[in-house]
Amino acid sequence: MQIEMLGERYQLQDPIGRGGMATIYRGLDLHMDRVVAIKVLRDVYSSDPKFVKRFELEAKAASALQHPNIVQVYDYGLTDGNYFIVMELVEGTDLRRYWCPGRGPRGDHCP
Repeated sequence: MQIEMLGERYQLQDPIGRGGMATIYRGLDLHMDRVVAIKVLRDVYSSDPKFVKRFELEAKAASALQHPNIVQVYDYGLTDGNYFIVMELVEGTDLRRYWCPGRGPRGDHCP
């Protein structure tokens, strides 16, 4: 079953990325009327206290950072068994496109 809302505040739209622990969605913050990125911890990890703690620490650490090259974290929470982090949405190309697997940032050395 796909999540469409988190609480009564965040509306999930299209998935825009997926990592090992979470799926990232384009979303809408209905209270602030702004487009955001919402990272939702995958179900398989939501019942594991170690992964939940790691996810929470990620949210807290990222929210403490203030720099123009780091996305701003707006919120962290749990709704209906779904842990989530709400962040600034930065439009553009996925950084994975610029990364050479096993070698670092792409340059002349990448195939």
